[in-house]
Amino acid sequence: MDQQTQGKIVAVTSIEGAQQGAVARAFRDAGWRVRPVARSARQTAYGATHPAQLETGEGLAAAFQGADAAIVALPQDHRPGVMTRIADAAARAARDAGVVRLVLNIGGPIAERSGDPLATELRAARSAARTAFEGVVIVQPTVYMDNLLAPWSREALNTLGVLAYPAPAEARIAWVSHRTLGEFALAAASHAAAVGREFRIGGPRALRGEDVAAALSAQIGKPIAYQATPLDAFAAGLNAQFGAPAGDRIASIYARLVDEPDALAVGDAAARALGVAPEDIADFVRRNDWR
Repeated sequence: MDQQTQGKIVAVTSIEGAQQGAVARAFRDAGWRVRPVARSARQTAYGATHPAQLETGEGLAAAFQGADAAIVALPQDHRPGVMTRIADAAARAARDAGVVRLVLNIGGPIAERSGDPLATELRAARSAARTAFEGVVIVQPTVYMDNLLAPWSREALNTLGVLAYPAPAEARIAWVSHRTLGEFALAAASHAAAVGREFRIGGPRALRGEDVAAALSAQIGKPIAYQATPLDAFAAGLNAQFGAPAGDRIASIYARLVDEPDALAVGDAAARALGVAPEDIADFVRRNDWR
């Protein structure tokens, strides 16, 4: 255990989710004590959760009390204004609890000049967090490699030999794994120079669809072809599963790539600033089961 992290406490919200679970593991492995925070009381690998409500902020300050850092992932709740209220509540709770650092995963890349509802809301959420608490660090992830592990994705890979994803084939995306997200969150909470800053985080390479398909093909042992899922079908599917306008808003992220194919081809500025070595797609593919 690093002497600098010995005894440090990090509060992690939504800890049973895949993203925040990876974040919690990164802190635990670095010697931090992880305090799990969730909507209701339950037992986790890190002990009993501290109940708190993200949207209202109820219980958050108590859950954060005595923590050196808090890590909050903005939920994909597409009811108008909800994400902004959550960002504001989290920042106020961190401030009131005396937390040194709040790392806020804004949930995706912010299109700074877009008038789309999602881009507008993410900008508002960022502004609310910064206004409420000066110790906030904002991270903007690109697209998660772990999305490829969804059951429907693995089924298409194995039965059809197809990698279907809603990004144009020519788009270049610096895919990032949940494991790397955890490393970025740990670094953002540990580096004093990160306070008040914002980082666009991604993997080490910007990949086209065919590059990801090739990495999967090498691991699975059969040819894999990339197929761009039509955005209207993608949006309709998410709307049916989660309710409108969730699908329309998420589809806007990929629609941006039609006109800006390099919008998610982030460079290595965040990795260099925070001392993180992002996981490559080949390593991610090798360590996962694609059956």
